[in-house]
Amino acid sequence: MATIPSLSSLNNFDSYFKTVTNKEQNSLEKLKTDKTALNRKSAVLSDLKTKLNTLKTRLQGFTSVGAEAKLAAKSAESSDDSIFTAEADSTAVTATHTVNIQRIAKNDIFVSDVFKDTSRSFSVNSNGGDDDDDDDDDISDTSSAKNFTVQVGSSDAVALSVAVSSSDTNEVVLDNIAEQINLKVDDVSATVISNTRTKSRLVITSDNPGSDYTISLNDTGSSDLVETLGLTDSSRSSSTNTKAGYITEDSDDLDALLTVNGIEITSSDNTIDDVISGVTINLRKPGSSDETLTISNNADAIKVQVESFITEYNDVLSYVNTKTSVDVVNNSRGELAGDFAFRNLKIDLRTQISEEVSGLDSDSYSQIQSLGISISSSGALTLDDEETLEEAIASDADTVVDLFTSELGIASKLINTIEAFTLTGTTIDRNISLVNNQIQNINSRESSITSRLKTRETALKKKFSELEKSLALLNSQQSILQRFGLSFNNIFQSNSNQNTRFNYFSF
Repeated sequence: MATIPSLSSLNNFDSYFKTVTNKEQNSLEKLKTDKTALNRKSAVLSDLKTKLNTLKTRLQGFTSVGAEAKLAAKSAESSDDSIFTAEADSTAVTATHTVNIQRIAKNDIFVSDVFKDTSRSFSVNSNGGDDDDDDDDDISDTSSAKNFTVQVGSSDAVALSVAVSSSDTNEVVLDNIAEQINLKVDDVSATVISNTRTKSRLVITSDNPGSDYTISLNDTGSSDLVETLGLTDSSRSSSTNTKAGYITEDSDDLDALLTVNGIEITSSDNTIDDVISGVTINLRKPGSSDETLTISNNADAIKVQVESFITEYNDVLSYVNTKTSVDVVNNSRGELAGDFAFRNLKIDLRTQISEEVSGLDSDSYSQIQSLGISISSSGALTLDDEETLEEAIASDADTVVDLFTSELGIASKLINTIEAFTLTGTTIDRNISLVNNQIQNINSRESSITSRLKTRETALKKKFSELEKSLALLNSQQSILQRFGLSFNNIFQSNSNQNTRFNYFSF
């Protein structure tokens, strides 16, 4: 008797579902493939924009004016770096200057009298006076506030107060004074320096050089602290090995004194940037004779800028070449292949870098090739002859700069081309927006197909379940019928045998 197959002999549901929804599954896979390609294209567009902007930043440095003009770099050379050094920006004029440094700017320094550390020289009464130096005396522990001011240059005087106890040694009082000054007064620092193992001096130093930062100390009211330190009048006096005073007696001598091209210059700072336009002079020490300062075109700095430009230009061109290419042999295409805007970008870059620049003062350097730079068949640049570039900078730096920065120069034209692609809302942004819209449409279609498949899957699973129940019932009925047929067959065979015996005996 034939049997009814069970579900176990059929394909599983997933396989069955894929079979009956093959068309929708293929559509879904194609959408995913298309979206992957669009995401790659979006990434390529973003990368290209970054590379173009990097090149644009370099070119803008070329076309900048003043100190930011990268191709107009200047160098400053001192005849003796131990006496002074110098730097020059692009606004400096090439020339040679004579510099004679007679004095460099110094920090103002006040030094107190010498005090024996264990003695008590600071009185606790307002009239001043020294305590007995004998440390063994029985001194009652009384105290008084010592009020004084510290002024730096034209800044407001800062009022300070130090409590002096009859039991305080000189070492303690000097430390307390230094602490108060360091805590409350700007632009100075105070410290206690030991002359010997038993004697010390208070030293107050301005943080900045020049007469604009002179130090002034004054007692307030009946206090005698500053007087005790050794400053007995308001005039400046020179310090000695034992007496208080200033390291530099005349405050005018705190300023630097030099001549530049025979013109006397005073400066409160050792960094001078307002004497020669575009030049900063750093004073190191006085000199015994005239020194020279030479301002020239900085060939090394300009060469570095040109080399960096070559690297960034080649990076852009190579990227555009790759992304717009079509490989028939390997059946592959770049993400931007077939897009005429980007094919034209490649053409424009190669044209603008190689064509002659008109309107320059000299025709000797009217093309980039005249600087020792070659252009390959792919449009890539190579600095083949560094000596030619250096010679061009040395002999006619202005024309070299104009080759890039004039109105029709290489940098100016490339910037315009790049901005047509990179400015907000231009070519690359429009393409990215278009790609994003396509991705959104695909996402919407994916969602719709997935939703339909889910609904169909639910319905098919229900039918599949019902079929499974029907088959189970049929299998059960088949089993009953099989058992019934077997019983009937046994009965039939039994009766058949009995009849045979009966006929046999009857005969």
